[in-house]
Amino acid sequence: MPDYLMPTSAGLIQHALGIGHIQAFDVAQGCAAMLTALQVAHGLMALDSACRTVLVAGGDKWGAFTHHHNADSVFFGDAGGAFVLQAHHQSLQPIAYHTLTRGEYQPLWLLEAGGARTPASALTVAQGRHIYKCHDPAAAHGAFKEIYVPTLVDVAKTTLTKAGLGVSDIAFFSMVNANLRVLELTSAGLGIPIECTSASYLEEFGHLGAPDVFFNVQKAIEDDRLQPGDHVLLLTTGIGFFWVSAVIKC
Repeated sequence: MPDYLMPTSAGLIQHALGIGHIQAFDVAQGCAAMLTALQVAHGLMALDSACRTVLVAGGDKWGAFTHHHNADSVFFGDAGGAFVLQAHHQSLQPIAYHTLTRGEYQPLWLLEAGGARTPASALTVAQGRHIYKCHDPAAAHGAFKEIYVPTLVDVAKTTLTKAGLGVSDIAFFSMVNANLRVLELTSAGLGIPIECTSASYLEEFGHLGAPDVFFNVQKAIEDDRLQPGDHVLLLTTGIGFFWVSAVIKC
């Protein structure tokens, strides 16, 4: 969640870091924001030869907008992360992406009040409408549940096809840390052994929001699970509803 609805966080971070009057903007895709930002940054660098170094920073403070006694809560900590993408760098380079949006599922999960449609008021606060929650449990556990994992698998497979890789080429599978059972089903659908996934980090740290997939990669590097030249499959989702995947080469 940003500090303010306006101004955006990018300008605040740029000023705080003292990095000059460069382009800065926000990407708002929920838990898919940082992986989406990686794709946007890579595209900017491909289009503009003067754009050679991009800082991507993201964070979530869902603890302030979640009732942890609510069964719909999947956030277990506040977290932030950042990485630098540099043109022609020899390691951790993205080589393929695939994204999918299913806007018809947007109303299922909402942080309902505080925007232009439902401005903040004493009444919306009293009604608890500033808390992230599921607004249609029947659909969430019905039609949406039926397509969620198959869509994860399809998006990941499409990314691998774009990269010209097979499942056997993937050294590590980093997925959003929202649900262990979903990770198990997705890795099984892809044919990736669970020991090659981020399951242990999900169990140890839980869901941290948008930084999840990059946090998992950092932990895998620290734990010597990745070597130069290895391929990593990243896969995440964000309320809205977005599925985003990428392959990076170490």
